[in-house]
Amino acid sequence: MKSIKISNFQSHKATQLNLHPNVNIIVGQSSSGKTAIFRAVEWLNTNRPLGTRFISHGEQQARVTIDDITGIKTDKGKTNYKLLGDEFDSGNNVPVPVVEKLNLSELNIQNQLDEHFLITSSPGEVAKTFNRILNIEKVDEYVSKLTTQINTTNTIIKEKTEQVESLTNKIKDLNYLDDMQEKVLFLEGRIKLLLNVKNDVLKLSEAIKKVRGLEIDLFRDATTFEKISKILKDFDTPIQELKKCKSKNELLQKAMNLESQGVSGKRIVLQLRKDIVSIGLEKLIDTMTKRNVLRGSINQFDGIAKIIETKENAKKLIGINVQTSLDQYKKELEDYKICPICLSPITNVSHIIQEVQKRYEVHTS
Repeated sequence: MKSIKISNFQSHKATQLNLHPNVNIIVGQSSSGKTAIFRAVEWLNTNRPLGTRFISHGEQQARVTIDDITGIKTDKGKTNYKLLGDEFDSGNNVPVPVVEKLNLSELNIQNQLDEHFLITSSPGEVAKTFNRILNIEKVDEYVSKLTTQINTTNTIIKEKTEQVESLTNKIKDLNYLDDMQEKVLFLEGRIKLLLNVKNDVLKLSEAIKKVRGLEIDLFRDATTFEKISKILKDFDTPIQELKKCKSKNELLQKAMNLESQGVSGKRIVLQLRKDIVSIGLEKLIDTMTKRNVLRGSINQFDGIAKIIETKENAKKLIGINVQTSLDQYKKELEDYKICPICLSPITNVSHIIQEVQKRYEVHTS
């Protein structure tokens, strides 16, 4: 920085400062415009403040020039920069070429009330300042990022360590799972057993239903048998009477045959007719009718007897199947020795079988 020219900026109508290449000191009375010089340089470097109050009263624009860089602020609020003949319409910002050309920061310029340069700064701040002077401030940036990462990593390590300790304690609390695995395997076996028992119980229930159906059919057949027996008893007397009349009936038949052949023998016929009267023709006809009914009932009874015999055989076969299922159920209970209902140990298998028989009214030999 060799020279500063200020026009219409606060109290400076037209001021030019030729600077020494080393240290420059601005001296003057109070309110003589010393601070305004720094404000002008600051405005050229930052384009702040954005307003127009710093333009001298009655003027249309303010102008600040440092070496080859000029900044112009109009009373309309527009800011323009000029650099080596190039003009920039910057808006509210400072063009990058201007910033790079000025190269002004707290390292090479101070404001009026700033602390003495580096004298009151901490060792860390002094080190950062020298790094910036030597353009190695990236080291501080990297150190800062690395420090942040280290702190973040330490925090994560601490959290993970606490999580590991918590999980370790939880794992200790789960030591019982080894024993639980054996119990689960044991229960799986019992569940399999219960499913088998359930299937056997269902089969047993179906067999019991069939037996009960056969019992009902047999009861019906027995009732029919009783009715037939009663009918047979009612026929005992007519049958006896029929036997008595058999010989007379044969005699009558023989006489009727002789008569149809034209054989002479009216006396015999008359005698036979008297015998017919003595036998009682109506009684004989009634007896004949009952005999026919009896024959039909006997035939029906034979059919019922065959049905009863078939159902008795079926009942015996189902009874054998029921007994087989019970034997298999008993064997499984004796093998596993555990109750399929409450999973408690079994001490008396026979008692359980009796309870099953009692519950389903099963009677086996």
